[in-house]
Amino acid sequence: MKPLKVDKITFKDLSEESRIGTDVTLNLTPKKHLDYMKFEKLLYDTSYLSVYFDAKATFKGYYPEYFVYTNVFKYIQVTGDSQEFNVRHFEHILEEIELDEVDQDADLFQAGDKYVSANLDPNIDLDAVFFMPGTNMKHIVDHDKLDELMHYDPDMLIKPHPLCSDHTINELGLKYGYDRIIEKEISAESVLEACSKVFYCDTSEIGIKAMYMGKPTENLNDYTDKTSLTYFHIYHILRSYPEDDRKKLIYNFFTNPRFGYFDVDKPEDVLYQEIQEFLTSAKQLDEFLRPRVFNFSSDYSEANCSCQSGCSCNQ
Repeated sequence: MKPLKVDKITFKDLSEESRIGTDVTLNLTPKKHLDYMKFEKLLYDTSYLSVYFDAKATFKGYYPEYFVYTNVFKYIQVTGDSQEFNVRHFEHILEEIELDEVDQDADLFQAGDKYVSANLDPNIDLDAVFFMPGTNMKHIVDHDKLDELMHYDPDMLIKPHPLCSDHTINELGLKYGYDRIIEKEISAESVLEACSKVFYCDTSEIGIKAMYMGKPTENLNDYTDKTSLTYFHIYHILRSYPEDDRKKLIYNFFTNPRFGYFDVDKPEDVLYQEIQEFLTSAKQLDEFLRPRVFNFSSDYSEANCSCQSGCSCNQ
């Protein structure tokens, strides 16, 4: 196997605590910082629910208690904190709209890596690669399935996330062999271009871009932990469609604001209108999914109802 080593350079400190408006982990220009903060203010000022950055979405409940926003490619993703709601929201929109054809000239992805990285040698071709999440998210990986894949496919490699700790990388090296671990400082984008198949988790943007590029994909999620899967809803929908349809779906997800993706480079008045479209769409589904049966208060007495004895008072 050709070596993947690169000359070591000095990288910025990587922090798991950074927000969109900072440049600790994100390789963004000062103008971008201002644009992100402009969007944050619009969202906070107009939302009918509380809004939190990069909070967890769970599988509890049919409607959201608050909205969650985070960055994905060149967009801001806004979803509810209920994955059930997020999936149903996408399904509801897909039932109502006719999908636009893909604009082949459209740029859905940011230029270059989100993290400061070094490019892989362009002459290297790779087989299957698992894009490992950061150390703080390694619990979401189906490690038994990963063991099996690495055992039966000796050419499969692992690309650790830039936020993987040295301890985690050492564990991977001891378990699978250091020659099968791509340095975390190497660009995920360049590895994606070079590999023949992508294994991903639902916290990663890589699987979305791989599907858009038409590469074979497979997820390695451990679904016993369902609280940190940032892009679960979009992957859940995409996996239910044939591979040939996924590029068109992804294009529409990112270009129709009802799905909750916003390009902060747009003028403020346009962003305001798009946020309103998303909130209206979410509110309509929110109302539709609310419980139909009235929950009586605990001090309600059967003596107050006119039903016959033995009733549970559901009138």
